[in-house]
Amino acid sequence: MLAILTITTPIFLLIGLGFFSVRFGWLQQEHLQGLGAFVIRFALPALIYTALASKPINDIINPIYLTAYGGGSLLSYTLGFLLTRIWRKQDWSTATLNGFGMGISNSGFIGYSVLVMVLGQTAGVYLALNVIVENLLIIPLFLILAELAQPHERNLAKTFLHIGATLVRNPMVEALILGLLVSITGLKLPTPLTHAIGMLAQASAPVALFVIGGSLFGVRLGHNKWDMLVISSGKLLIHPLLVLALFLLLPHDNTLAVLCGVLLATAPMASIFPIMGQRFGQEQRCAAILMSATLMSFFSMSFMLLIWHTWFANTLPQ
Repeated sequence: MLAILTITTPIFLLIGLGFFSVRFGWLQQEHLQGLGAFVIRFALPALIYTALASKPINDIINPIYLTAYGGGSLLSYTLGFLLTRIWRKQDWSTATLNGFGMGISNSGFIGYSVLVMVLGQTAGVYLALNVIVENLLIIPLFLILAELAQPHERNLAKTFLHIGATLVRNPMVEALILGLLVSITGLKLPTPLTHAIGMLAQASAPVALFVIGGSLFGVRLGHNKWDMLVISSGKLLIHPLLVLALFLLLPHDNTLAVLCGVLLATAPMASIFPIMGQRFGQEQRCAAILMSATLMSFFSMSFMLLIWHTWFANTLPQ
């Protein structure tokens, strides 16, 4: 158990440092916005590129992982959507947001930060695979459902064009494509540039965690107790169970991939969740759900690592 806490505790200490830095006025929210932009536009893309460019393409592309993680994420999204519409009888926009919260992980900020302490630099490959699932499946699904929630005439063709343009402008997707091209062709960037990218990549995890913690300060819980409990529990429990179920159903012998997929699924929802809620005027509700899921993920990720360490000790660092 001590080995597990050695992995997860530093992650949440950095989150706590970010929270108290804003709480005591050492940093302002606008400072966090700048740090967050640095992580999204520079550090995480550098990490993704470095992870892919340093490995042959056969070591990167993993159809089983993409199918299990992507399918589990899609099922979790669908369950969150139907749960809201059928059981809670809430509107389409709320169902769209709840499904999104249950189907997308904070792979880049929290998930990777834990995984890199388990696997080292190999964790970057699984982050890249999650970027594929999240940017080519889950986020486009949200944008389509959000368009259908609008009262005006629905224009799916325009929505698909908007999704395509958004993907092209996403620095992480651009880094993914460039890293895959380098992996396939064997070409290399100049050494000084490669070293600079590597330095940026090393900054991604600590800065990202600090930003997460600072963004949690000032969140008001309001009357969101049901959403906080059910959506957070769905994200932290149902999502990883669905991913695990699909891994068990698919033919493979890659135990490490199962560990990575299930562990990343136990991370809270992505930090863009409240931003997505803005289009429906639900950013405060989404922020409250995100806060509860982030706090609860300390236990979900620690429990996941404890189970894995008990049964598959050889896949975790000693």
